[in-house]
Amino acid sequence: MHYRSPEDSLIELNTTPEGLNEREVEKRLALFGYNTLREERESKLRVLVRQFTSPFVLILLIAGFIAFFLGDLKDALVVYGILLVNGLLGFYQELRAIASIEALKSLTAPKVRVIREGREKEIDGKELVPGDLVLLGEGDVVPADIRLIESAGLMVDEAMLTGESLPVEKEAGTVLAEDTPLHARSNCLYKGTTVVRGRGLGVVFATGRNTELGKIAQRVQERSPESPLTKALSSFGKRWIFILLALLSLLVAVGVLQGRDAKTIVFFAIAQL
Repeated sequence: MHYRSPEDSLIELNTTPEGLNEREVEKRLALFGYNTLREERESKLRVLVRQFTSPFVLILLIAGFIAFFLGDLKDALVVYGILLVNGLLGFYQELRAIASIEALKSLTAPKVRVIREGREKEIDGKELVPGDLVLLGEGDVVPADIRLIESAGLMVDEAMLTGESLPVEKEAGTVLAEDTPLHARSNCLYKGTTVVRGRGLGVVFATGRNTELGKIAQRVQERSPESPLTKALSSFGKRWIFILLALLSLLVAVGVLQGRDAKTIVFFAIAQL
């Protein structure tokens, strides 16, 4: 939208200086979705299973199984009892932490001033849709990607998006070339940046994952390919574990051949892990 005039931007987004009506808002909300960034939430089952997947826990699980196999039911029950209590405690603490974070998010849900049907109103930021007219002032966090329609002494901190250390001046009347880089688009505001001075009125042209911030978030979530060093370390780790297990197995075998107590030898080998 940086290469269009304010008037053309309103036409392109099929809106007017009076803003959208509620029926049109509902249609666009169904089409574009809520103005939120998608978060990958871990299921409760996955949180519970993770409590029992650390190397230390796996070693204790093996020790408990060996104790049971060797007929020492009491030791096996003690080991599994400790692991169960520890796992359930960790599961409970993680659920409480997740619930606390969600509660904080709901308390800090941003409110946005918009113009709809010619009247100014305050709504939740997640309910913004493309075509909404948004009023912004000093201290406001920009809730979506916005093409400015009016501005007065407007300066915005874009450090979190572009890396610029100083606030940048914004001017609604500027029309830029289509290939203008993001950091030089002085007629647009972007989600997540902060107004440090002045005021402005703009029209939303992108929400949620379609914003510049949303695109960055999606790229961050993509799994990067393993580097040669990571692959080498992973291969070395697997070989070392194999060698260690082979040596301990040899140690157990020698001990058994020498007539030593099998249970004592096995638990000694496990302790070396």
